[in-house]
Amino acid sequence: MCSHYVEVEPGEVKRFLDDRIEFKLWAAHRHLDKLEKIEQSYGGIMGKNRIYAEDELDCYFAQIIGAKDSLLMLINGNLKLNIPEDKVTLKTVSEKLEKIDKQEIIDELNALNCDRNSWYWILRKLRNRSIHVSILRKQAKVNVGTVPSIVKNYLLSPPDYNIPMEKETIKFLTESLTNMINLIERTREKVNNMDGTEYSGPRQ
Repeated sequence: MCSHYVEVEPGEVKRFLDDRIEFKLWAAHRHLDKLEKIEQSYGGIMGKNRIYAEDELDCYFAQIIGAKDSLLMLINGNLKLNIPEDKVTLKTVSEKLEKIDKQEIIDELNALNCDRNSWYWILRKLRNRSIHVSILRKQAKVNVGTVPSIVKNYLLSPPDYNIPMEKETIKFLTESLTNMINLIERTREKVNNMDGTEYSGPRQ
């Protein structure tokens, strides 16, 4: 999983600070770890502790989406696409790569971005919605035999996604981070094959 992103050895601090993508993935996992601790300590992420859960959730979204943005910046720089920093988006990078016949570098990201059922599309929409409203609103109590009811938390579905969120909040966020790490690793390997830059992969 992603547990290697929570703690950083003193000797590896420079690597994380020099590699903005790795730093943001580490930061996203750190916020997810805090969210898990809130759930474990209070038996859920709603109630009086909700303000802290909202804080960690917003930070998680900012960092995990930021990792994707940093990936686009890396592609722009390493392949010398010469897109101004404030204009670097998936669209502008795709257009430049297509002109130099290197579109395959981000084919996977483009496909996920267009697939309404993909983890990335849902993640992006949830992040956009969380900017202006709370998405920690859905919970269900589940009775298991004689065991006291267990509270399960779910994120509110994006407005243009009509299917209820099936996975609990922590599980969805954990899987999304794992998916993002793997997507970025595959994409960076493609970039390396194009520009010859050495990339050792995420820290194990």
